[in-house]
Amino acid sequence: MFKKGQPLHLQHLLSFADENASIDYDIARAVIKDGGIRLLLDLAKSSREGLQSEAAKAIANLSVYASVAKAVEEEGGINILAGLARSMNILVAEEAAKGLRNLSVGEEHKGAIVEAGGVKALVDLIYKWSASGEGMLESAAAALVNLAADAKCSTEVAVAGGVRALVMLARNCKFDGVQEQAARALANLAAYGDSNNNNAAVGQEAGVLEALVQLTRSPNEHVSVAIGREGGVAPLIALARSESEDVHETAAGALWNLAFNPGNALRIVEEGGVPALVHLCSSSQLKVA
Repeated sequence: MFKKGQPLHLQHLLSFADENASIDYDIARAVIKDGGIRLLLDLAKSSREGLQSEAAKAIANLSVYASVAKAVEEEGGINILAGLARSMNILVAEEAAKGLRNLSVGEEHKGAIVEAGGVKALVDLIYKWSASGEGMLESAAAALVNLAADAKCSTEVAVAGGVRALVMLARNCKFDGVQEQAARALANLAAYGDSNNNNAAVGQEAGVLEALVQLTRSPNEHVSVAIGREGGVAPLIALARSESEDVHETAAGALWNLAFNPGNALRIVEEGGVPALVHLCSSSQLKVA
């Protein structure tokens, strides 16, 4: 294992790909100082897929530190990771998705991910590997969560087909972690309302409402909490005011399911959901979803 003060060798760099690697801030700074990020990115461009995977994994693990994430972007690493996310090798694509997930946490890197085609790469990855393991899909969906939290980037997610991909995960994926990330991303996309076209994209995509309702029924409470925390309550209240009976009944059912969590119940009250639901109860034979 690499220690601060040691000369930086190839085996040290690749040791950061170990799931159990202990990487503290001083070590991360030493890697940057000694040119380790550039070396890892050169390895990631290798024609050998094994090296691509290990290098991308090391970059992902190191990128939890903001200083490393900055160095990765400055060295052109976002473009490299976006390219690796398109790999036909599942191990390479998965590690690249993890890298983009960690980089997308930083607000300052989101624009670069969009410019590098990273959003489309992540959406395509979900379709390509939809029957694959939890880690791959959770990383891709989590990256879209982070990107969808930004107004400009969220539009890119919608344009790239992200809504449909997330709905597919919400409806068909059985992994709790993936469902939670899909719920968070859809809530983020819908939360902007009329500030961009996401609300229209979410509302017009076939199966969106059904997917959201399905998520609110999840036995994993983290999923419903995520919908509330990421701003999904207000859009559902708006849909509950729809003149379309099918739409307002489905939205009201989703709110019913969310309200079993005390935090979500408070959000429904604070966002003006009670008058909307009272109006529905008094004006129609409301069926709970």
